[in-house]
Amino acid sequence: FPELPMGAEEYYIYVEDENTTISGDDYATLNGKKVGINQGSYQIGLFKKWEESNGVSTELIELNGTEDEVITMLEHGDIDMYVGVEQAYDQLERIKPIATIGSSDFFFVVNKSNPELAAELNNAMNQIYRENPAYNSQLKEKYSQVINANVFLSTEEEKWLDEHGTIRVGYRDGFLPFCSTDAESGKLTGALKDFLDQASHCMKNKEIRFDAIPYNTISEAQDALDKGVIDCIFPMNLSDYECEKKGIETSSPVMQTEVLAVVSANAQQEFDLRGDVVTAVDNSNPNYKNFLMDCFPSWKLVDYQDIDSCFSAVASGEADCVLINSYRLNSVSNRLETWKLTTVKTGETMGVSFATNQHETTLYSIMNKVIHTVPSSSINAALAAYSYVEQPVTFTEFVRQNIFVVLIVVTLVIAVILLLWIHSVRSEQKTREAMKHIEVLNGNLSDSHEKLKEALEAAEQASRAKTSFLSNMSHEIRTPMNAIIGLDRLALKEENLPENTREQLEKIGASADHLLGIINDILDMSRIEAGHIELKDEPFSFTELIDQINVMIQGQCTDKNLQYECNVIGETEDYYVGDAMKLKQVLINILGNAVKFTDAPGSVTFSVEQTAAFEDYHSLRFIIRDTGIGMSKDYIPRIFEAFSQEKEGTSNQYGSTGLGMAITKSIVTMMNGEILVDSEKGKGTTFTVTVTLKASDRSAGEDNGETVLINPSETVPAASQDGGVYPELVGSLVLVAEDMEINAEILMALLGTAGIRSERAENGRNAVDMFTETPENYYDAILMDVRMPVMDGLEATRTIRSLNRQDAKQIPIIAMTANAFDEDVRKSMHAGMNAHLTKPVNPENLFNTLAHYLIGNE
Repeated sequence: FPELPMGAEEYYIYVEDENTTISGDDYATLNGKKVGINQGSYQIGLFKKWEESNGVSTELIELNGTEDEVITMLEHGDIDMYVGVEQAYDQLERIKPIATIGSSDFFFVVNKSNPELAAELNNAMNQIYRENPAYNSQLKEKYSQVINANVFLSTEEEKWLDEHGTIRVGYRDGFLPFCSTDAESGKLTGALKDFLDQASHCMKNKEIRFDAIPYNTISEAQDALDKGVIDCIFPMNLSDYECEKKGIETSSPVMQTEVLAVVSANAQQEFDLRGDVVTAVDNSNPNYKNFLMDCFPSWKLVDYQDIDSCFSAVASGEADCVLINSYRLNSVSNRLETWKLTTVKTGETMGVSFATNQHETTLYSIMNKVIHTVPSSSINAALAAYSYVEQPVTFTEFVRQNIFVVLIVVTLVIAVILLLWIHSVRSEQKTREAMKHIEVLNGNLSDSHEKLKEALEAAEQASRAKTSFLSNMSHEIRTPMNAIIGLDRLALKEENLPENTREQLEKIGASADHLLGIINDILDMSRIEAGHIELKDEPFSFTELIDQINVMIQGQCTDKNLQYECNVIGETEDYYVGDAMKLKQVLINILGNAVKFTDAPGSVTFSVEQTAAFEDYHSLRFIIRDTGIGMSKDYIPRIFEAFSQEKEGTSNQYGSTGLGMAITKSIVTMMNGEILVDSEKGKGTTFTVTVTLKASDRSAGEDNGETVLINPSETVPAASQDGGVYPELVGSLVLVAEDMEINAEILMALLGTAGIRSERAENGRNAVDMFTETPENYYDAILMDVRMPVMDGLEATRTIRSLNRQDAKQIPIIAMTANAFDEDVRKSMHAGMNAHLTKPVNPENLFNTLAHYLIGNE
């Protein structure tokens, strides 16, 4: 063990969330209760000491179950309380902390046979403590401030809120970016609004209501606080001495702001912070007096009525400077320019806090908890957003500031008017001549129109023939591929395979998957060139899209021992309107190539940022960086050409078809987006994709009641999974409608590996009859092939949905077909199917989809 600890973890007493009989404010309520503690843990001795020191007597029960089992015991009353670490936040929706019993240090450890590493570790940790003694506490605050017990109000705090009701916040009006009243709505705006919006629901066990009341000055707000009209004031920054005099208490800082000195532009060079400085002070804002007394006690203070009077005093030389915080700079920029003033950094910062009456200790505690829970990053973002406000500029001032530009524009306007007049005279003469020529052309156009109409009809007929060919080609190739891949996967499940046979089967599977990828790329490229791919225009969850991409790419990086990182920079919308499937295809194509062409130890980084917004439209920038093999500068212009590869052998070494980037570029172009590439041989590649999407009215967690059709290439998240097998699906009965016997055998065998029973229908008519002749709820789901003799899967689905029985409307019907185009998915949806899965069957997609509908609907 090193000499110093890495940190300390605290231990809490937890009770079931709805338990109101046990209170941390009255330890007598703990007497006689059953307390569960992990068997043999350090916490047992710590709890006994805590009991003794607080005069508490309980029944101690040692546990050896999982955390979920302990929580279940709490809910069923098998134990009344549970002692655990503060990181029990995974269960904070079901339990709440009522008291802390102590803490213990935790350490790095190294092997005793490696004393050199232990010595280095000691030196490093000692250096950290010398330079920043609060480093560990800062780490804890950074990574766990909103996921530990501090996200709960105590019983006393809850009681105070119930009795008091809404917390009334007095704020200084016209003080952006911190706070102000919006001219149109008459409501609060600024960083304070964003803070209160988040603060109202940041506590796990209580919603906090706030009411914001504007005041012209902080002094007026202080009078209202003294009279009990409001409960707290914002913004405040008073010394402890001033707080004691006024009978108030300031909270922890909500935010920090840099303090600037506003000086005359002519005197900027001579201004010296350490000299005899005369500073103007705005009487309406007492915060700066306290700041000056603490940071610049030698300066002479001169009072003025408001900030404009202070600016005038500095401009006239009555004062050397006036202080202003950096976030307020933009809101007064026009006045600084008018007075010919500029700013100088003081090197000091000022904390901005709430102020409460000293006797309101419970409110003070609530506000501090809220301040430490609301992320500082969101507050800083709000400050930046509200710092840049539009400043009105008069026409006279604009002309004065841009006199030469105005003269040039006026001259150009006059010149353009003259040119237009001359041009109109000449055009009139040419028009008469052109009319004669047009009469001749009209006769020729009639003949050309008939010929063009005939050519258009021929082109449309050829296009329909090509679409039909591609669809048939896709189906005919995928059908035998389904058998090859399915039989290969089933064969690999045999436990007693010889090693060389298993290796050969794995190579067959990999080759089949590669062949399927080539088929998909060729079909996609053909349809793009024919103009048969249409972009969807529907709402989708942006968070879910990014999560699905991360799950897929993280798994690929783990397999190759690569480091993967995804960064969402700033704020994004919850929902956008567009084609989520095509956008995901673009990003997965690029990320997949990044993984493919990067070897360990390497890294892949995925960054997402909303860069601009205009009305409802938002620009999104996606940056994918890797440390892979890179590309030469000569090859970069050809990267988006079909079948383009930098050198021969790339396809054999990395499994590339040369079509992925061409498809990606085409889709981005269809989205009116942009894709850029930067690469260096041997050092890696960076792709930047920019698209513009419309924000959706939907918000995170909102359910609009629409039926969701699962896309054929997506893995559907489900309730639980253990090694690819869902225990909840064992014993389910599935009707398999499949005309090809080999495909039916493979599918039923695959279902059997998960303990799912199945019965086969040889065609759509047979499937309808089997469903009709069985009792209601006999089958749990139907796997329906689309192309079948006698009756196809679409007609069979419509027939089942029209039956006069309850389960006909509710049973999940899942298309399992070689038809993989977008129009095939739409046909499945219109026929009444719930999902559309593409052959060859992906077992993970199949089981996840069944779990989504069978487990999720229970």
